[in-house]
Order: sequence, then structure tokens, then C-alpha cells
Amino acid sequence: MTADNTVIGLLLAAGQGSRFGGDKLLQPLADGTPIGLQAARQLAAQVDELICVVRPNDHALHALFSTEGFTVLPNPEHLSGLSSSLKAGVAARPNAAYWLVGLGDMPFIQPATYASVRAALNQQLKQTAHTQRLLRTRLNQHSHGHPCALPQRYRAELLALNGDSGAAKLFKQAQPCDVQLIDTDDSGVLRDIDVPADLH
Repeated sequence: MTADNTVIGLLLAAGQGSRFGGDKLLQPLADGTPIGLQAARQLAAQVDELICVVRPNDHALHALFSTEGFTVLPNPEHLSGLSSSLKAGVAARPNAAYWLVGLGDMPFIQPATYASVRAALNQQLKQTAHTQRLLRTRLNQHSHGHPCALPQRYRAELLALNGDSGAAKLFKQAQPCDVQLIDTDDSGVLRDIDVPADLH
């Protein structure tokens, strides 16, 4: 399949939020912005189209994202794990040159970090398709974080993923020369919200 040179953002937002007590992504941050909307806006600023993958019955989140102008994609397989949402997004835009992936419960990633990832991605787009690399952030040259960017040449592997680990398997199996790490001191690349205390 030939890529169309678009960069599609995939916000994975179909989790249950059970540890939080439900409706996690609708909870407001300090400035009143819902967690999920903040994460979506940060990612949307760096892509040609943002697709927000949600639970089919999450009507409030669907409305929130739709009102903002984002594409909303219900994932009926959400209970089978994070990979199902990633696969749904990839399948929805199979011709993308890259998929830039963020998580709905990670609103603290700084805009500059997303911009750095997009700058690296733009350099990769100048390469031939079969040499384009996987991209991921790395905090203080140690811990791998989000967002991550996945090129078209990994589409088949992405669609074969299962379970709750998302694209982690791809990065684990890839040769070092096929992965570009984007170093940052932004702790937001590791900071997700699982329980209410994580908001503070």
C-alpha cells in the first residue's frame, strides 16, 4: 500500500478508567480543561487529522471530541486491550505515512515535546519509505515515554498486535537502527493519570 504522506494522530481514549472510578478523561485539570481534551489538543496541533478512539457507549467523550472538530472512532473491541484501539485507528487511515500516537490520560506532555517529535518525524518523511524509523520519546536518556510515531512500513505488524501493550512490542523487537529516540526532560512523557491523586 502506498502512503499518502499524511501524519494521522491517534488518541487512544477507550479505557475503562476503573482505577480512577470511571469517566477519567472527563475530569477537569486545574484550569478546568478535561483530561482527555487537553491530551487531544496537544496531539492535534502536530498532525493532519486527529482520530480519537473511544468506547462505543462513551457518549459524553464522543461529544467532547466531536465539538472540538476531531474525528471520533468508536472501538467495539476496547475490552480486549489497548492494542485494539491502536489497530482500529491504523485501519481507519491505512494510507497514512505515519501514525503519531498519544494516550488520552497523558495531558501533561508539553507542546514543545510534541513539536520535537513532529520535527523528527518531518525529517523521516524525507527518507524513503522502507528506511523510515520508529520514533519515541526518552526522559533524561533513560525511560521511554509517549508520544510515539509509527511509519507506514510497520502497518502489517501494527494490525497484528493484541493485548494491552500497544506498540511496545514493535519497539522491543525492532533493531536499534530502526528506532530514533527523542530525548527530553519533560516528565509529562511518563506521567499518566490512573487514580485521582495523579492529578496533583
